[in-house]
Amino acid sequence: MRIAAIDNLRGIAIILMIFFTLILIFCPNVPDILQHNVQNALRFGDFILPIFLFSSGMSLFFFAHKGTTIQNNLSCQTIPAAAGRKYNIQSDINIPLKFFKRITIFWCIWVVLSPFSASKLLGMDELALSLFLSCLTIIMVRWKTLYLVLVAILPMLAYLALYWTNHLPVFSGYLGGYPVLPFYLPVMLAGVISAKHITQIPRLILPCALLSLGLLLVIPPYKLVGSPSFMMLSILFSLIGFYSIQYYPCQPIEYIGRNPLRYWILMWIFIASALVTYPNYIGALLAHSFTWPIASLICLGCMGLLYFISKGMDFFSRHLDAPSNKG
Repeated sequence: MRIAAIDNLRGIAIILMIFFTLILIFCPNVPDILQHNVQNALRFGDFILPIFLFSSGMSLFFFAHKGTTIQNNLSCQTIPAAAGRKYNIQSDINIPLKFFKRITIFWCIWVVLSPFSASKLLGMDELALSLFLSCLTIIMVRWKTLYLVLVAILPMLAYLALYWTNHLPVFSGYLGGYPVLPFYLPVMLAGVISAKHITQIPRLILPCALLSLGLLLVIPPYKLVGSPSFMMLSILFSLIGFYSIQYYPCQPIEYIGRNPLRYWILMWIFIASALVTYPNYIGALLAHSFTWPIASLICLGCMGLLYFISKGMDFFSRHLDAPSNKG
């Protein structure tokens, strides 16, 4: 079962992730609004990755419940507006096996791509963060809401305790390195909780806004150190984004959101790896050749290229899987 609004949110998130990644390769000197991952600063682009993780948590909930009947808030209800459709759960007893196969493939791809995307073998990057959190979340995805809330709160409380006692880990490397990983868990779990109560999402926005405000008074919202205020703001913006996007569906974006990591991987295979690996021959030339408006247009063109590559992959996949009509 697929929920159109979730796919649309993931599609927008992965498009923006690709855009913000490529534009810094094509043109490092971009305006502040197009920057992200800046130390001790907050930029619009910082929220794109958490929004993707949030929507992935929502998707994991429905993926894990393909083989069961969803009770309580989801049973026989309709999602509001453009996301709406009946919850028709198809029986599938091979969900754990499917998840294991899929996640294993992605882990192998990450090992190959990590020297480019994280600047070192097995370094932390967006793909690794998503895979680690997905493995943790799939274990808890069937838990009751109360337990999920408690687990989501624990990393935030631990962070505050470490912050007030000056014992925070050293967040070094890309995205803050591996120490930042557990502090993103509340974002993906919030996605699961929101999926469990998908018809009540408008009621979740105000409590999240109040929690975000309270945490902002305590600690700065910086992405690269995984601060709780940043995570709560990310959850708040994700809820608002999901609620809003129901009224503006887009078929191409929904298509992209059905398999978003494919586009991230294709970007590194066909575009970004060469620019990162051979900067003296390609990257530096491009960086000095384009202003940020032209670089923005090139990034959009790259996204179009990835879209058509994906369409081609699906086309050949359908023809390879189609049963033979001969005989």
